[in-house]
Amino acid sequence: MKKKTKEEPSWQGHNPLWQIHQLPFMSGPRCEEIIKKALASTKWTTTRHNNYPTNDIPVADIEELDMSEELKEISCLCMDTYGLSGTAVLFDTFVVKYATDGQDKLNIHRDSSEISFVLPYVSTS
Repeated sequence: MKKKTKEEPSWQGHNPLWQIHQLPFMSGPRCEEIIKKALASTKWTTTRHNNYPTNDIPVADIEELDMSEELKEISCLCMDTYGLSGTAVLFDTFVVKYATDGQDKLNIHRDSSEISFVLPYVSTS
């Protein structure tokens, strides 16, 4: 007997939000700077997200870090990439810390935003 598969909604193929895009965004040295400043902070938390908790720090809580230009660029990139008009309002911007001997991943999930911008960085040093 052939296994039946669920038919995708007809609108899914035309909705730009169903697509995943990979774009070059930030240099390694800038990522290293952000990580260094974040790790120097004592404001890390594990209680900000109920369903999918992470060991994280809000970008706004990282001392001597100005990401205003990058955040504007993220907004523009999201709108342009998905062919949307207007301005993307960014919220809940944070740095996540994973560890091989602790939390080393985040399960696939749906959060409260329409668009998520994830900037993974793994140091080669």
